Amino acid sequence: MRNLLFLAVGLAGSAFSAEQKIGIDDAQIAHVLVSANDVTVEASQLAGLKSSSEEVKALAHQVAYEHSNVNQAVAELTTRLELASRHSPISQELKADGENRLAGLKSASDDEFDKAYIDQVVAFHQNLLDLIDNTLMPNVKNQELAALLFGLFAPLSDHLERAQQIQK
Repeated sequence: MRNLLFLAVGLAGSAFSAEQKIGIDDAQIAHVLVSANDVTVEASQLAGLKSSSEEVKALAHQVAYEHSNVNQAVAELTTRLELASRHSPISQELKADGENRLAGLKSASDDEFDKAYIDQVVAFHQNLLDLIDNTLMPNVKNQELAALLFGLFAPLSDHLERAQQIQK
């Protein structure tokens, strides 16, 4: 299962790099954010139910709550800007990766679950921060969407740091 996790994370990373070369527009950036948050919320909700660790459950609750709030902010912004979010190779890869990660978590034994979830949080948040920094920020045109992206660095970094502390 661990190999499957690294394969899924590696595939997501390669999709991020490929998109950087071809560019991405604001409508696609909005959809990438929603896709990333959707898959993270699903995994975190499962962790809230399945984890045996109160520390992991607390992180999962925070991650699910904050990523849901980002989706709400993206929805409000795209409505106000009359921007219809559109699929991109990145958003499609994030969705597929998220489905694979969720399946891996569902099949993890109780003894393996917390480690599998935390490993996924670390890998996913590292990749998402890289994606925002290297692909989304350089391609965003709308200043409000850029501000939203910029505002994600602190909470995503916090999730990553908390997960890394649990990982130790």
